[in-house]
Amino acid sequence: MIFADPAARQRLETILHPLVEQALEEQTREAAMRSVRCVVFDVPLLIENFARWQSRIDALLVVDCPEEVQITRVVARSQLSREEVMHILSAQASRAQRLAMANFVITNDAGTTLQALEKQLEALLPRFGL
Repeated sequence: MIFADPAARQRLETILHPLVEQALEEQTREAAMRSVRCVVFDVPLLIENFARWQSRIDALLVVDCPEEVQITRVVARSQLSREEVMHILSAQASRAQRLAMANFVITNDAGTTLQALEKQLEALLPRFGL
């Protein structure tokens, strides 16, 4: 519904974003008090809301896959039709936009194994002080 009705989407974001930001601030303060070296924010629409996040992040890691793989995975996971998924994706930043903003990229295409994902992540950990 929210992807079909921009006004409904805006209302939902007006309700949810302050709650998410409050929880994020609390969790970030807790991490700082425990001297955590790295905090990871998993933000599905970060590029679309980059101005809100820019001051909170030091680096942007994008987990990337080809659009066709993404569509196939969403259809399988959500039971939405291909057309519904395409409509949702059209309201989001493109793959090219996400990759252009990324400081680091992990590839998760159709043939990527869990072990390959772990290897990519382990190679990046030193870049994050871990």
